[in-house]
Amino acid sequence: MKALALFVMRGWSHATGVALLTALLSPLFAPLSLVSGAVAALVTLRNGVADGLRVVAVASAGTAVAALLFGQLTVGVLFALLLWIPMLVLGIVLRHTRSLPTTVEVAVGFGALVVVFYLLRFDDPARDWAAILETMLSGLLDAQQLDDAARQALTEAMGRWMTGALAAAFFLQTVAALLLGRWWQALLYNPGGFRVEFHALRLHRWLAVVALPLVAALFVDGLPDLLRYLALPVVAAFFLQGLALTHAQLAAFAANPAWLVGVYALLTLAPPYAVTALATAGYADAWMDFRRRADKKPGDKAGT
Repeated sequence: MKALALFVMRGWSHATGVALLTALLSPLFAPLSLVSGAVAALVTLRNGVADGLRVVAVASAGTAVAALLFGQLTVGVLFALLLWIPMLVLGIVLRHTRSLPTTVEVAVGFGALVVVFYLLRFDDPARDWAAILETMLSGLLDAQQLDDAARQALTEAMGRWMTGALAAAFFLQTVAALLLGRWWQALLYNPGGFRVEFHALRLHRWLAVVALPLVAALFVDGLPDLLRYLALPVVAAFFLQGLALTHAQLAAFAANPAWLVGVYALLTLAPPYAVTALATAGYADAWMDFRRRADKKPGDKAGT
């Protein structure tokens, strides 16, 4: 990874080549899209907006030309809109604010924009998603031998969550690419710096306040669908904070690395429960600041 980061930082042409190549290969291996985004983030973080914009512009044009040869012009446009431009913006925010929490909160805003897009694109997103899912999953649903009423109930239930789920997935993708770029920057110029920065990640309390009515919409019927859609990228943000808290606390107590392996194993084997637990821990940390409390010595006075 360090060798790849060094190659990227040799010049904007190297960075553009890596971003373009990984973008073109990402349909064959999806994680390569994160590498492509991380390149844009790294160049922006280190060299500034001019070089970052140049890499994004040239890589977008190259992807569009390559996609045109296969009759898929929109691929280049989608990569620019859904990956490289957000990376450029997040890189600028992090470069100038030097605040990972603020940058993550801006990424939540990008997730909200996804929700707005679907609300403008579909008259009734839940209904339209249900129809799409019915078509996509028809073979699987047939194999389950569900009757028409059960099929409709299942696709309608899934459709109610799809807009928010895609917004949350978009948030996690952009943040993952940003963190990869930030890690590369630390490897090259500030070894160990990324670990400290990630362990300290704690979102601002205003987002915890905003989250209250949004999360309520996940459990209370009758509230506007918009709240439910917006809730999921916010929950994903607190999941990230919970993950950072877990890393920090295990490091603080010099815990056996097997504990961390166990956390990621649970995320793989039982994602709904593990994500919920980490998001809950992250949300509680927004109010309680567990890391500060753990660092406080027994003899310290409360509030000092």
